[in-house]
Amino acid sequence: MGRTVDQFRQDVTDELKKLTEEARKEELRAYEKELGDQALTHALIKFKADTDGELKKIVAKRRADELALHETVAGAKALAAAKKRR
Repeated sequence: MGRTVDQFRQDVTDELKKLTEEARKEELRAYEKELGDQALTHALIKFKADTDGELKKIVAKRRADELALHETVAGAKALAAAKKRR
């Protein structure tokens, strides 16, 4: 009990500063985590959108190629059938 009021006050002030500093650090960590999570979410959304767009292009090209091949084969068959009729 040999402490003076000033020493007690200083000890309390020091502890409050530590608590305040820890609270700020914890808030900063939480904020950084949230920002990191948001950045990751946005990156995943962009990646998905880019991938979807690329897949749609690939599918459209493949369908166009298949249609062109089908038209070529059908045209060749029609030409062959027309030649037979002559």
